[in-house]
Amino acid sequence: MKRKRSNSSNKKKNIQNNKQIVKKKKLSLEDKLYNDVSKLSSVFDHPEKFLISDKKIQKKSKNVTKKFYDYIKDIEPTDTNGLDKLLIKDFDSEQIWQQLKLINEPLFLYYKSETNSYLKAVKREAIQQAKLRKQ
Repeated sequence: MKRKRSNSSNKKKNIQNNKQIVKKKKLSLEDKLYNDVSKLSSVFDHPEKFLISDKKIQKKSKNVTKKFYDYIKDIEPTDTNGLDKLLIKDFDSEQIWQQLKLINEPLFLYYKSETNSYLKAVKREAIQQAKLRKQ
């Protein structure tokens, strides 16, 4: 009589198969970022792990943050005071946070302004449409 595979062994096999598929095809930057975040899913599922001083989790978190930063910096819609690349080697979390603030604050102001402009345009359009319906 055959024994059924356990769920965990099936999951491990699926993960291995997925890794082989990923290695065979060239991934876009977005796919690579998604894969990096997926690797940290166990941490996201259990946020209390962030409170534990785990060097492995810290390293993964720093690397994913760097990849996101570098990606955003390459496509940023406005000039910021941020560094061209996020520096993480030999930097503590406070130093990294300060680098993130250099890019986040100007981007926040930019998107806030863009959103306000968009909302004003939508309001003007709605007013024009209402006037046309009254005629």
